[in-house]
Amino acid sequence: MEIKAPEAVVELAGLHRRTPLPGRVVLTSFHAEPLERAASLMPGVERGLISHHPGNGLLERALELKATWVCPGLTPGLTPELVARFHHAGLRVDAWPAADAGRLARCVAIGADAVTTDHPVLIDGWLTMN
Repeated sequence: MEIKAPEAVVELAGLHRRTPLPGRVVLTSFHAEPLERAASLMPGVERGLISHHPGNGLLERALELKATWVCPGLTPGLTPELVARFHHAGLRVDAWPAADAGRLARCVAIGADAVTTDHPVLIDGWLTMN
């Protein structure tokens, strides 16, 4: 679940107190503030840092924020070696965007743990193509 407005975290935390979010939910954002607020208000909910630029900066920042996921853009810099470094640091990787079968295949090949797509109904078909 991507958080785009930091003020939404307080409302979401209130909802979470009444009806806990399912365990598979990961709160993600491009920005530190919503992730920090989520950590203090919903410490048991996983968090992920989104970035257009994979690399050591993303790794370091995610660890500073005590994120459990990194969500790097699927660029040439997102390599199997970098994914292995994220994994070694205890972070899971959600690559994006898996916009077609070829990009999904690349996400799988580099070892991503999850993908983000605008086409969830097509994923099963794409997986059977590979």
